[in-house]
Amino acid sequence: MDGVWIGKWFISQKKALEEGKLSQRQVEQLSELPVDDLAKASVHWQQMYQDAKEYSANHGSLANVPRNYRGKRGSNLYTWVLNQRKTRRAGKMNEEKIQLLDQIGFVWEPQMGRKPNRKI
Repeated sequence: MDGVWIGKWFISQKKALEEGKLSQRQVEQLSELPVDDLAKASVHWQQMYQDAKEYSANHGSLANVPRNYRGKRGSNLYTWVLNQRKTRRAGKMNEEKIQLLDQIGFVWEPQMGRKPNRKI
């Protein structure tokens, strides 16, 4: 019977995590639990989302994250941002994540490095 309650608790924690309702301390504690890789990936995504949210709040956007920028836990935010764009373009990102990223002003198609079309 304990396994049922633990399962229900974990599902509720995962939902709270995906909705951004857990404190940073709770996210860190959840990430330390011995759970399967899928659950760990969900925790990692949420941690990176929190880093992206803070970066966006401090810098106004995620359009030009420096290549070497690391979040609070040391993970490369630039690479994570690129992977989110790639995952969505491939049609492999769920709507909940798209909405969460849209809420923080995620830039899906940055214009950096592109030269304007000029007619002479």
